[in-house]
Amino acid sequence: MTPESAFGDSPARRLRVRIAGGAAGPCATSSDPRPASRSRRKECSEPKSRLSPALRLSSPEGSRDLFIDRCLDPQALADVLEGRAGWLYWTPAAEQPSNWCVAALLVLDDDRYVCGLTSPGSDAGLPQGEPAEPPGPGARALRAVGPYALWQPAVHGPGMYGFGLGFLAVCLIVAGVGHDGGPLLGTCFVTAVAGPLAGLVTILYRRTVFLRRLARRT
Repeated sequence: MTPESAFGDSPARRLRVRIAGGAAGPCATSSDPRPASRSRRKECSEPKSRLSPALRLSSPEGSRDLFIDRCLDPQALADVLEGRAGWLYWTPAAEQPSNWCVAALLVLDDDRYVCGLTSPGSDAGLPQGEPAEPPGPGARALRAVGPYALWQPAVHGPGMYGFGLGFLAVCLIVAGVGHDGGPLLGTCFVTAVAGPLAGLVTILYRRTVFLRRLARRT
């Protein structure tokens, strides 16, 4: 992995940054991978923003957010990387509205990287950095930051009750409880299906609540 392999021949920019902490904020992206035509850009000039976790990056010119995968805990990741310096690379996409986030790559000084998204920020006054220079012949390959801590007790804990009930219901069905087709068997079937669904919905809800609280604090 190198910035060039991530962005290809597209002209990239880079900004010297330092990881300041975890954050959350709206990140507007296009769900359609096709290049945006002029008419479609006009229709989608105000896309719906999705609240996403982010790493807050500071620089002498100002701060930027690197939005990361929604399943990650930005605070835990920031605690591990806090204070580390590196370069943030991104490629402004001229064919997309200026308020859409674009692919970004944070390359730390120890040759580790974090992939994510960032806002081009040309209309929001975000630091624009400098044009990224092509690598020399001795450019080193990068390795991903990890392993990531995916388990978040406050987010996943309540939802695991639903999965546990679903698993228990399956065990009861296999054990032959209610084999005569009584209401107990029907309850087990309903629980086996509804339990995991309720757990998943609970996890999604708890993650949204967590990100909203983090966004208000940051």
